[in-house]
Order: sequence, then structure tokens, then C-alpha cells
Amino acid sequence: MLQINDIDVFGTVVWSGGQRFGLQFEEAVPLPQVVGIRHYADSYAENEEMVNRRNARNFVHGRPHLRPSR
Repeated sequence: MLQINDIDVFGTVVWSGGQRFGLQFEEAVPLPQVVGIRHYADSYAENEEMVNRRNARNFVHGRPHLRPSR
């Protein structure tokens, strides 16, 4: 199952290589959801860096409540 934001789709990994892999979904994924997945993937590294920096800053300032990434 792939869960990203409000997208939940079932599929199977059909290939993998290095840190990449391909999925075959049980049902066709509507174009707006495909675009949403792509936007999420394109901004993932940047968003993770922001969350990690915020968590580090909160820890240093004595606010140990860590926020999970998306």
C-alpha cells in the first residue's frame, strides 16, 4: 500500500534498483493523484531537511517535542 497525504493505493513492487523501485497498482491511479505523488516526491528531500532542522532547533532550545515528517 502506498500512502501519501490523502492518497491510498494498493500495488506491487515490480522492479527495484539501488534506491528506486517501480510499482504496479491494482487499479488505475487517476491523473490528479499521480501528479500529487510526483509533487510529493519532488519536494521530499527539501521538506525532510526543513523538519530535521526545526526538530534540531527545538531540541537545542529545550523543546524536545519532535515533529514527524509528512
